[in-house]
Amino acid sequence: MKVAPLQEKVVIQSKVTATDSAGGRSVGSWTPHTTVWADIRESTGSEIYESDQTQNPVTHDVVIRNSTDVANITPAMRIQRQDTTKYLYIESIRFSKRLENKIMLRCNLQPFVL
Repeated sequence: MKVAPLQEKVVIQSKVTATDSAGGRSVGSWTPHTTVWADIRESTGSEIYESDQTQNPVTHDVVIRNSTDVANITPAMRIQRQDTTKYLYIESIRFSKRLENKIMLRCNLQPFVL
């Protein structure tokens, strides 16, 4: 895979849960984890079909630079694209020498729910 320049600024967010004071109910919210530059590509139809065999279909591949800021990214996080309210939920994380010190985040437009 040829890696394109990282041209889009994105915010990687992590989910924080807290117990509300009224009834002890667990309430979740998203908080910024780190802001990075990324290359975002939509998956092709065949890639979506193949990925749908075992889990939610992967709809986007997001490539970011590997650094200490992104060392603890997990599939429990999501990505907010700049100037949009759409989120990409991280399904898996791929490290590869071919990516030239970059990380590929395989993402979905919907969160994975068991």
